[in-house]
Amino acid sequence: MKAHGTTRDDKAFATWAAQQVPAPPSAAQRTAELRADQQLAKTRTAAGKKAATWLELYGKKDIWKLYLHDQRELVPASQGTAEKAELKAALKMAKTISDQLATKDKQPAPFFLDPSLRPDKHIKPGAKGPYSYPSRHAARSAAAVTFLSVLSPHSAGEYEWMQDEVLYSRLYMAGHVTSDLTAGTLLGDLIGDYELAVSGH
Repeated sequence: MKAHGTTRDDKAFATWAAQQVPAPPSAAQRTAELRADQQLAKTRTAAGKKAATWLELYGKKDIWKLYLHDQRELVPASQGTAEKAELKAALKMAKTISDQLATKDKQPAPFFLDPSLRPDKHIKPGAKGPYSYPSRHAARSAAAVTFLSVLSPHSAGEYEWMQDEVLYSRLYMAGHVTSDLTAGTLLGDLIGDYELAVSGH
């Protein structure tokens, strides 16, 4: 912000934000994190899998768009329309940057390393991914929570609770290991702060 002020410059910000995400952890740390996912998988229940699969599908953006929809009913229409566009921009940026970093860092998802963790995921012969560092779910959730919590501070606890649920679901169903979520959360926090700054909140 010292270099660019609060004028929107998505390209410059995206370059800077990507540089703030640490390099992936060592192979030894990732192996230890994979073991933690494997242990967690042993505790799965039918209800737990159903809930985690739902969060996997809708925790990327739909939940956050619904929270904003509820907020918009309490503000003037023009303000609500602007905030909808701002959240959409933050979610899109979180996806774009996390996908770019995942492609660069090439850290295979836990269920790719151990297919028994997700027999429902059909990995094509010769495939090297999907890649999971940083987590797209975590980046989007953190961006949304950072943004929404400023718009509606009294609901911040609820948003943080939902963020925890989404992130835990990613471990529970072996979509990510812990470091994927930590890196994604850092990225999302930065994106949320940026969107708040450039949109004047």
